Amino acid sequence: SQGKNGSLTVDGLYFHDTGWHGISSAAGNAKITLKNVSCENIVQAGLYLRCNADLENVDIKDCGTAGIYIGNGSKVNAKKLNIENAKARGIWNFGGTVNATNVSIKNSGEFGITSTFYDGLRGSVTVNNLKLSGVSKDNAVSANNSTIVINKGTIENANVNAALAMAGGS
Repeated sequence: SQGKNGSLTVDGLYFHDTGWHGISSAAGNAKITLKNVSCENIVQAGLYLRCNADLENVDIKDCGTAGIYIGNGSKVNAKKLNIENAKARGIWNFGGTVNATNVSIKNSGEFGITSTFYDGLRGSVTVNNLKLSGVSKDNAVSANNSTIVINKGTIENANVNAALAMAGGS
C-alpha cells in the first residue's frame, strides 16, 4: 500500500520480469518497508532506493545492473538479504548509509559491494555476517572515498581482489 506521506509498505510479494527497476523510489522523504519480498528477471536494479528503507527477508535474482542501488544520502537497514546473478553489483551504494545483517551475494558481475562518495555524501556500508561468492569481473568489495565494514563473513571466488579501498576509502 502507498500512503499519503510518500511511504510504501509491502509484506509478502513476488514479482518478476519488470521492464525497468523492480521497486523504485524518487529522492526525498519517502520511506519504503519491504518484508518477505522476492523478485527475479529485472531489467535494471531489483531495488532502486533514493529514500530511506527497511528490508527484511528480501530475495533478489537476475538483475541487469544491481541487486540494490542506494543513493541520495538514503539510510537502508536490511536483515536477511539474498542477491544472486546481478550483472553489475550486488549492493551499489552512492552516498547512502547501509546497515545489513545476514547478507548473501552470489555471482555478481563486476563487484559484490561498492560504496562511493557522491555529490558531497560519503557513503558507508556495514554488513554483519556476509557470504559473498562468484565475482566474475572485478573486486568483491570496493570502497571509493567511503567506508565499508564487514563484521564476520566469507568472500570466495573474486576475480581480482577480495577487498579494495581507493582515494580515501576504508
